[in-house]
Amino acid sequence: MLCSRRAFSLIEMIVAMFLIVVALLPLMSVAISSIQLSSFVGGYGTAARLALSKLEELEAEDLSTLGSGSEIVGGYSLSWVASNDVSEARAVRVTVTWRSIMGPRSVEAERLMSPYADASAP
Repeated sequence: MLCSRRAFSLIEMIVAMFLIVVALLPLMSVAISSIQLSSFVGGYGTAARLALSKLEELEAEDLSTLGSGSEIVGGYSLSWVASNDVSEARAVRVTVTWRSIMGPRSVEAERLMSPYADASAP
């Protein structure tokens, strides 16, 4: 009795591996793009939170002594400028810059602060 077994040849295995690699390359590209986009969006969210937090911190200070300054918080560079506006109000602009996977980025937030503003107002 002859028992005949059929197995894959080396060439068939190489062709199969090549087809699997070619099929998986687009999926890897999508995964890499997804990671980059997630990092990119996360950076904007963190920068926006830092800018708003700094505006609230500056709003709690005495407006007459408010000027410009800068600081670095965890890889994000914050800078702010207070300019005189009408009456005794001050326009304060906070700029947050950082380096992301896609190059340097920045976010700006601005608020008009007045000594006559109601502290209980939203």
